[in-house]
Amino acid sequence: MDKLISKLRKAESNGGEVNVEDLLALLKLKDASICPELKRLKQDFNWKAVDNPENEVPLGAWADVICVYYERGFKALYSIAIQHTRLLGIVLGVCEEIKTEESLKTVFSLFEFFIQDKNDLINAKKSVLTINLMISFDNKINFTDKLKADLLDLLYLFINTVDTEYNSDEGMIIAGYCVIRRVGNKDTIEFIKKRPKLKDEGGAGLESIVIKAIKKNLSNNK
Repeated sequence: MDKLISKLRKAESNGGEVNVEDLLALLKLKDASICPELKRLKQDFNWKAVDNPENEVPLGAWADVICVYYERGFKALYSIAIQHTRLLGIVLGVCEEIKTEESLKTVFSLFEFFIQDKNDLINAKKSVLTINLMISFDNKINFTDKLKADLLDLLYLFINTVDTEYNSDEGMIIAGYCVIRRVGNKDTIEFIKKRPKLKDEGGAGLESIVIKAIKKNLSNNK
């Protein structure tokens, strides 16, 4: 711990650059005792909040959210994300870095809140994109069948809502499809086949990729 904190202080003192990745590395320590010193660094070097007039990277907000996680856990992360949505991206980034079943459930709960309670598709999409990053590139998280089914139901709701309220915005549909390829079932394949084909460059042909991935997952789980 001391080495990482000292490295951050030395970088700032010598006019170097501290970035978000340097702060995220502190999450690997799994040590809440870093928080007093991290808060001191924020104060000493005037790390900024989000939406600061200087338009600087909000290292202060990242430090705050990391300390919230260490001191009060995932429930507190969820609470600050829904109460102060300008911090949502930082909360999602912390959950993505931790990348455990519990952090995935926290992001799922945020997705659920924004799509069901607030009908806020912009922030729902941010949650979907984070879920995709957490589950798509390795099998580190073995989420339960219930979470998988619940996530699939929310993805259907998300995509259908995008159709009705965002004129089938393809960027949002693509985000939903990227996650649905890991949690879809046979009914999902029919759901996708019945939908209009994606036309934008980033989505053309994605339906076939998603259906192929779902079939592979179903075959592997037999």
